[in-house]
Amino acid sequence: MTTKDARRIGLSKRHLFRLKKKIKDGKNIVLERKTLNRLTKTL
Repeated sequence: MTTKDARRIGLSKRHLFRLKKKIKDGKNIVLERKTLNRLTKTL
């Protein structure tokens, strides 16, 4: 996901970078309900 896509669905650039870093590091990702709803509505 690009930063442009993230801004379109309502995620901040900083939040996107944190999520990508957790994915790269292999850590568990715990999404809040608001973030999860934003991601699933756009798919």
